[in-house]
Amino acid sequence: LDKADAFDLRFNPKQGHPTTGKAKHVRVLADIPEVEPFGWRRFHLVPDGTRTYYPTRRMFYHSPEPCVMENEFLRCVINPNGTVDMTDKLTGYTYINQFTFEDNGDVETMYVHLTPFSNKTVYSTGSQADISLIYDNPLGCQYEISLVMHIPDGANGTKKRSEYVTDLPITLTLTLNKGARRLDADIKIDNRAREHRLRVLFPTNLSSADKSRGGQPFDVVERPIHSEANIIGVGEQPYPTHPMQDIC
Repeated sequence: LDKADAFDLRFNPKQGHPTTGKAKHVRVLADIPEVEPFGWRRFHLVPDGTRTYYPTRRMFYHSPEPCVMENEFLRCVINPNGTVDMTDKLTGYTYINQFTFEDNGDVETMYVHLTPFSNKTVYSTGSQADISLIYDNPLGCQYEISLVMHIPDGANGTKKRSEYVTDLPITLTLTLNKGARRLDADIKIDNRAREHRLRVLFPTNLSSADKSRGGQPFDVVERPIHSEANIIGVGEQPYPTHPMQDIC
């Protein structure tokens, strides 16, 4: 994918002092064959003096359209605001507006979420994203999405969110590999605000679901989606959202 010069300074016992070693640092995308259970494989990078260039958007596994990632199982369209419309080719169903960022006030502790009485919720759907193609070749495709949300910089106690606005830069890197049934994502956030909660949303538009399952240490916990009504005399009321460790 790319190559850069690398330098290493270490003690050389033959010369009795540190010496500098030069090398090439490369980043590769490889189609690794299946490895047997408890097995291993060794690979060598062997320079042969040639370089292969893969023209952008002209490969079998990818779409000729801009801002589209596609393989045998998924078709992912990146919208101008940075959200993604993902189509499952096996079912034909399209999940729209994936990776929508939602920010609202949070004036309680790390254990309890409480919004101010006068809360303001900001969504990334109103942002204009910068979308860059990182690479596209027969083995995979990667895009980088950069956007900035403008959110209140804090809260005035429990009354309302601050009237002053600060920037919240977000960088989302999406990778779709050949043969993958999922879209990999890496999210980096430069948090410049206080008293707020930022979430990333994956709308499913399911109408008949009544339970959710969330991964927890050593278990997958099943909970009802609809929260209980306000319970009189209970300080911490139940929430319609539930914690999860790795899957949901």
